[in-house]
Amino acid sequence: FWQPTLSLRADRTEIFDRDGAQGPPLPGIDDTETTIGIQLALPLFTSGTRSAQKVQASEELIGLQLQYQAVAERVEQRIRSALFRTRSARTAIRLSREAASAARSNLDVVRDAYSRGTVSILDLLDAQNAALIAELRAATSVYDFVSELMEVERAAARFDFFLTPQDQADWFTRLEAYFTEQGIPVSKQ
Repeated sequence: FWQPTLSLRADRTEIFDRDGAQGPPLPGIDDTETTIGIQLALPLFTSGTRSAQKVQASEELIGLQLQYQAVAERVEQRIRSALFRTRSARTAIRLSREAASAARSNLDVVRDAYSRGTVSILDLLDAQNAALIAELRAATSVYDFVSELMEVERAAARFDFFLTPQDQADWFTRLEAYFTEQGIPVSKQ
């Protein structure tokens, strides 16, 4: 609050040529001007300005700390949400593959029944359609998983997708350990 302000100012002006309206240079006149100034200011009374500036700076610092904490919480929430969606997508792969397998088995049964004449062509077409849709869902579930995995990596600002298979396996092990630590059951594929 009481720290003085010291400033030093130097200025030099020189006129090189005087032609025109002012006439030729006069002998004995120096066209160089040099100024040096020192100023020392001691803030004896600032009517509370410095106290107000200190309080304002403290409040701004607290506000910035709260903003930082809020951003950190949003990033953490985004990562956690992406992790849960990734886990769901990984489970969906297994379930959609099981559904595709069941649809293929159903198609085989209906195809056999059709060849014996016990079901109509519509039943066979329905079974073929269900098997095709189940296969497409199984393929889409893999795409969804990779998409969600990339979202986790974007949220965490780490792109481990391009790591070696062993490093990826280690990442999944850590992910499953996290889910176990959080009390979330982990399904093995």
